[in-house]
Amino acid sequence: MLQLLDVKFEEGVVGTVIYRLKLPEFMADNIGIAHRGALASLTDVIPYFALYGFDQRPATSLQLTTEFLNDAPVEEDLICVCRVLKLGKANAFTDCTIMNPKDSQPLVKGTLTINFVEETPKL
Repeated sequence: MLQLLDVKFEEGVVGTVIYRLKLPEFMADNIGIAHRGALASLTDVIPYFALYGFDQRPATSLQLTTEFLNDAPVEEDLICVCRVLKLGKANAFTDCTIMNPKDSQPLVKGTLTINFVEETPKL
């Protein structure tokens, strides 16, 4: 489902990680396009994979914003570009764009603020 294609180090960001992504048919909604809830989950999860290449501290999502720009197909290769914008002592900032490689049309854009967890709560 998710395949690492490239890691780039660019000025102004920590790094950019590029993945190939194929959404399985079970992620389709009742009209045959990718379910938007599934896409939102991907924009919440994929940045963790990208971040882990730069910082392995335990972390949790703090704020997620997702924009659905165009319908996303299932069972077709898509490209996911995830940028780790900033790493701080307590937080990391990322953005993630899922695109159609045929025409480079953006399908979904997500921004995620991640909080590094210092300790887990005691129950």
